[in-house]
Amino acid sequence: MASEVLQSKNYPQHHFGLVGDEAHIVEGPATSFRLVPALSGDEGAISFQSLSDPNQYIRHCQYVMWLHASDGSPLFEKDASFYPRTDRFFQGFVAYESVNFPNFFVRHQGYRLKISKVEEGSDLYKNDA
Repeated sequence: MASEVLQSKNYPQHHFGLVGDEAHIVEGPATSFRLVPALSGDEGAISFQSLSDPNQYIRHCQYVMWLHASDGSPLFEKDASFYPRTDRFFQGFVAYESVNFPNFFVRHQGYRLKISKVEEGSDLYKNDA
């Protein structure tokens, strides 16, 4: 699969990036990740693999997104797997749903990336996701 740069909808000058090993939306140079078939093996899901270290993946841990080295455990594999949901909140945009927490999507809050349960009717949630 190809490498991708992910851009925030409501902060278009911000991209998916890292501050240390913490996933954020950042202004300036973006961090690219390779979108690979999900570590969990779930059909249609993907994982975000580091371009600089192919053993590291973006995963959620306690609802917060991190870049961690894979330990090969089933929990890690699920935590690092997401369903791309094209047009889920906005036409032409992709939101990423957690494989092991259905209806929890990757969103930014205070520039920090995390997974959070869908807040139906919340325009802020939809824009952040």
